[in-house]
Amino acid sequence: RIVVGVAEDPHRCMLNHPVLPQSAYDEGQSMSLEGWQHHLGFWAFKNQMPGTIRIAVGTADSPSRVMLNHPSEGQRFWNEGNTMGILGWNHAFDFWVFESPQPGTIRICVGQADPNGCHRCFINHPKFDQKTWDETEVSMTVEGWEQYLEFWAYPNKPE
Repeated sequence: RIVVGVAEDPHRCMLNHPVLPQSAYDEGQSMSLEGWQHHLGFWAFKNQMPGTIRIAVGTADSPSRVMLNHPSEGQRFWNEGNTMGILGWNHAFDFWVFESPQPGTIRICVGQADPNGCHRCFINHPKFDQKTWDETEVSMTVEGWEQYLEFWAYPNKPE
């Protein structure tokens, strides 16, 4: 299970804060911890499955933040198993999600921003609710963010 927390100044996100083990998130732990506010959660695969793409998560400090699949590389690079240990990011973990809609999945859009040299990403801006993300063509190119990635994942643990 992947959980997303948000923080302000600057607006940014964190996935599965490393202060807790993965098992805690799998059991329902939210991201409302260590100064982060829970934003959303979804289920991903640990290994490649038919129709999935790999998401590599990198972290950076000052302020703490994440980047998913650095946009300097294409999806093929990430699917080949390369880490997010590039361009100042530290590889944290990776997961696999659907590259196109599947029955029962939700749409996850990722935008990037880099004002004042603080490159970061954000997932599904709260300006829109999840239903809007799922049912329309809204983009993460909103409020200073530029969309560069989207994928689909299960909102609940798949059977």
